[in-house]
Amino acid sequence: MNKTIRVAITSERINNRSYELTAKTFLDLTLFELCTPIVYGSKKDAEAVFKSLETQPNWTSVRQAEEAQDGRLNIIDTPADSAYARALDDCLQQRVEVMVVLGTAPQDMGPQILVTDDLRIFVPDEPLSNENVEAQAKVFKSILRRDFMLSAPRIALLQPAAPEGEALPVPPEGWNEVASLFGPYNAEQFDEANQYSLFDGILPTSRDQAKVLFAEKDDAQGATLITGQPFVVTASSLGNKSALTQNADDPTVGQPLRNAIYLALDVFRRRINYDRPYKNPLPKLYHEKKDESEKVRFTIPKAKTEKQKEE
Repeated sequence: MNKTIRVAITSERINNRSYELTAKTFLDLTLFELCTPIVYGSKKDAEAVFKSLETQPNWTSVRQAEEAQDGRLNIIDTPADSAYARALDDCLQQRVEVMVVLGTAPQDMGPQILVTDDLRIFVPDEPLSNENVEAQAKVFKSILRRDFMLSAPRIALLQPAAPEGEALPVPPEGWNEVASLFGPYNAEQFDEANQYSLFDGILPTSRDQAKVLFAEKDDAQGATLITGQPFVVTASSLGNKSALTQNADDPTVGQPLRNAIYLALDVFRRRINYDRPYKNPLPKLYHEKKDESEKVRFTIPKAKTEKQKEE
């Protein structure tokens, strides 16, 4: 039985570059102490890439996820066009605990959170408006609580970019009371004042604004968390420093994938800790009654006497 968390690694377009980056990432042997990596792709292509490297990773080929060996990079031989689908199925069937996507994750998997060392940026599926901002903020808040263990997260709303001289819309009063949302803030002024550190999450008004902000702040420590699935999914990056576009001679090669793996493992453990208290709640010590006063709720009924029992 695997002692470490099993991590499925693949992409919708897994190729030789994917195998090279994965191999170089797992030359760091300390990663094997944290997880058991399983790459879904072509065994033949992966073997050819590994042989071309100066230092080969410690790898083996297995037929299915249950056979994955700890301490080794496992390859499940799968055609490139079905590797991603097979990895998804193994996650859904709980044969693998988490999934890491090389490169950009599909948008249809669920809400995305761009994560760096000190930033968590929500990626809206559609531009925010006064009508949907509170609902999106509540989704973001629930993610911050469960996946990042922030009990009372503070979320900053950014204003949309507007032509010079044009007034920006202001949400109605009371819109931020439930969602712990503050703002809206002018994105440029917010950045210049270095106010990001004062908040647990940033809520941009559009996907493009989120990507621009992430690209500016990503210091090679970023990764993407994809929520909305029954299992943990991360991606190596959504910004301009994607693992698949990184120079092979870069000394930090493999870091984006490493970040995504670390993020997946952290979120997996946090969800277990967050969900544990709700699995077996203590039974109620009293029956619900119309009278909710303390006297009724905690009064212990007296045992009936023999006379009362006879009546």
